[in-house]
Amino acid sequence: MSAKSISLLLVTAQACDAFLSSAPLFSRSRMLVPGQFATSAKDPLTVSQSAFRHNSASVLSGLRMQRGMKTEYDFVVIGGGPVGLTAALAATAVGKSSLIIDGSPKELVQFTGPTGIFSKALRDTAKKVDVQTLRGMGLRDTVVWRQVQDMTLEVLKENGLKNLQDLKYKHIPHMRGNATFLDSDRLSIQAQGSEPVEIKGKNILIATGSTAYRLPHIPYDSTRVFDSDSVKGLSFLPKSLTIIGAGIIAIEYARIFSKLKCQVTIIVRQR
Repeated sequence: MSAKSISLLLVTAQACDAFLSSAPLFSRSRMLVPGQFATSAKDPLTVSQSAFRHNSASVLSGLRMQRGMKTEYDFVVIGGGPVGLTAALAATAVGKSSLIIDGSPKELVQFTGPTGIFSKALRDTAKKVDVQTLRGMGLRDTVVWRQVQDMTLEVLKENGLKNLQDLKYKHIPHMRGNATFLDSDRLSIQAQGSEPVEIKGKNILIATGSTAYRLPHIPYDSTRVFDSDSVKGLSFLPKSLTIIGAGIIAIEYARIFSKLKCQVTIIVRQR
């Protein structure tokens, strides 16, 4: 396949840094990843496996102090994705005090930031949009893609508001800002223009998701060549798409863009 035949290239490699095994800071406390959390030996909580990342002992989250918020919790979750929300709800269900630190961008409703949530929203939108019919009505692809973007953002907003309502119903506080480890069980949380807030957690779950691994020698430009994170910024409806990778994310995007009448080719690594 020549480079000229590719309208859009999506690389779906993912990287997960298993930092817990080599970081002495975390060995003194119960620093846990999804699937390993237990409030005690008597009431273990099993949480779905999820990728995670950690960058120089600082995890991107969000700050929103609520009235009556405590400074110490049984269970603190860094990350407002599906796994983090499920874990906090599960801990609360067995009587443990929980706190969620969320890192959704300020321009979005809280708990709508993770790439996985975006792809699910885009998938739901693709099921509702009939690209062929819209093209038959004389609408240009720029107009069609704008409609797809607007509908996707609306799905994300509805999902975030539902999550916020669930937390409110269960009386689970949440914060929005940058979380940095001060010690094995203490976090400093700060947002732009705000004073840092110190929080202590008996158990801390890091559920911030995976990060896209950028393969060497591939000219990522977020215009024609994307990874699974930057593809959220796609500004046009491609005529064709080539996907490198055959994992869950690759197949999901292949099905989404195929539904949007895009010619999709998947490149699978030979074993």
